[in-house]
Amino acid sequence: MAFHSKLFFFTSFLFINFLNTFSVFSQDSLTKRKWYDDITFDGYIQVQYSYTNKADSLSLNSPNSGRFDRFVSNKFSVRRGRIQMQYQKQFVNAQFSFDVTELGFRMKDAWIALKDPKWQTFTLTAGIFTRRFGGELELSSRDREVPERSMVVQTLFPAIRDLGANLEIRLPKKYKLHCLKLDLGIFNGTGANLEADSFKDFTGRLQLENPVKIKNMTYKFGASGYLGFVNHRYDIDGSASNYRFIWKTLDTFLTVNGVNQQVTIMNQDITSASLGNVLNDPTNPIARATYNKNVQRRYYSFHGEFKYKESFGTTMIRGEYIFGQQVSLEGTLGNPYVFTSVSPVGPINSVTWPKFDSPQPYNPATVGLQLKPSHTFVRSFRAFFVYFDQQIGKTGHHIGYRIDYYDPNIDIKGNQIDVVLRDDAGNILGSSGLSVADVAFTTHLFAYRYVFNQHLSVMLTYEMPINEKTKIDPLDSIQIGLGKYPHSGFLTNIKDDVMMIRMQYRF
Repeated sequence: MAFHSKLFFFTSFLFINFLNTFSVFSQDSLTKRKWYDDITFDGYIQVQYSYTNKADSLSLNSPNSGRFDRFVSNKFSVRRGRIQMQYQKQFVNAQFSFDVTELGFRMKDAWIALKDPKWQTFTLTAGIFTRRFGGELELSSRDREVPERSMVVQTLFPAIRDLGANLEIRLPKKYKLHCLKLDLGIFNGTGANLEADSFKDFTGRLQLENPVKIKNMTYKFGASGYLGFVNHRYDIDGSASNYRFIWKTLDTFLTVNGVNQQVTIMNQDITSASLGNVLNDPTNPIARATYNKNVQRRYYSFHGEFKYKESFGTTMIRGEYIFGQQVSLEGTLGNPYVFTSVSPVGPINSVTWPKFDSPQPYNPATVGLQLKPSHTFVRSFRAFFVYFDQQIGKTGHHIGYRIDYYDPNIDIKGNQIDVVLRDDAGNILGSSGLSVADVAFTTHLFAYRYVFNQHLSVMLTYEMPINEKTKIDPLDSIQIGLGKYPHSGFLTNIKDDVMMIRMQYRF
C-alpha cells in the first residue's frame, strides 16, 4: 500500500474517533440562548497608493503592491475589504470571510473547528483555511508589520489558504507541556481551487512557545515539513502525439517501471535535433509510462520569533529559513496561457491571440490542474527572511525592516541563466528550459507605521528588489511584434522599486 494511502486511512481513523468523543457533548441544550447570539462580525479595509520607478513601457508585478500594467507607474487600490463572520460556542468554532475590492468578490475562509471536550487536547479544523507551515503563513494581514508576506511564501503558497483538514495537538494550559504544539494536515494542494487531483498534500509542524517564562519577553520557534505532489500529464488524450518530460534544471529524468532513467540534455548526449525524435518516438521508454505520474514537491522550514517589551517600546525580531524542491508546469504551443515568472517585471513571454510564443516555465507558484500536456520542471530552492520592528517608546510610532532572499533554482547561478542553449562556439541549439523563473532576488523593505488607536493605522513602505545578473537579454521590437511583452532583461539590476502608503481601518 502506498505511503499516502496508509496516511489517509490513519488520518480517517483518528477523525472518526475524534467525532465519537465529541458526539456525547454535541447533544446540547445547555442554555436558552438563540443561535445568532453566538455570531460576531468584524473586518477591516486597506486602501493604498503605490508608485514605482519602472519604465513606462514595462509591466511590473510587485509582491507588496500588486500588478502595474504597461504605461502605469502609480495607482490607488483597495488591497482588502475583509468581512468576517465567526460562530463560537463551547468547543465549536466556525468562520466565514470574504474580500470585496475593485477586482471583485473573493471568498477567503470557510472552516469549522471542533475541540474535544473530554481532554481538551485535540482540535480538528476542516474547510478552507491557512495551512500550518512555518511562522509567517498564518500572520494576519491586519497585524503584519509590513504590507505583505515574503516573496518565497507568496510563491510556494500562492493562495495562502487551502481546502483540507488539520489536527492540532496541544495539552491544556495547566500542563507544563502546553508550550508544545503539533499540527498535522492534509490538503488538496496549492490553493482551494488551483489544484484538485488525486494526489493530496501533507503538512506537519512542531512549535515550542515560551517554555521558560522570562519577564517582558515572549518567544517561539519551530520546524515544519510539506510533502506535496503535482500531477504530471504528458499525453492527456492517449493519442501518443504529444510527449512531455519532467525536467530537473539541466537534466531530464523519468521513472519507468520503478527504474530511474536519466538523459542529460546540456552535455549533448541528446542534441536539440535528436531530442525531437525522442519526444515523438512512442516506443522510447523515456517518453512512455509517465501519464498521471505524481512529481514530489518538498518544503522544509525552521522559524523563530522574539518579542521584548521595555520602556523604549516593544522590539520584535522574526525569521525563517525555507528550502526544498519546488515543481512548476509549462504550457504547450497553441495553449492560450500567459507564461508568467517570478520576475517583478514579468512576464518575459506572453500570449497575444492568435500568435503564440514558445513556452517558458511557469511561475513556480503555478502548479494547478492542466487540461493539456505540459512539461514539469523540478527545481531545488532556498530562501530566508528576517523581520525587525521597533516601537518608539510608548507611542504609536513604529519603524521596521525586512530582508527577503529567494533563489528558486540553487543549481544554476547568474550568467549561467540563458533562455537558449548554446554550444561552445556560441551557436544557438534550441531552448535551454531556463527563464526568468530561475532568477534569484534579494528584497529590502523599509517601513514606518503609525497606530492611532485600535481601529486606525497608516503605513509607509519602500520596497527595493535586487535581482542577480544573468544572460537574459531585453526583448526587442521584433520579439514584441511576435506577441511578447516588453522586458528589460536581467543583464543588470532592473528598475523596480516601489513606494507605498496604506491606510487601514478595523471595525
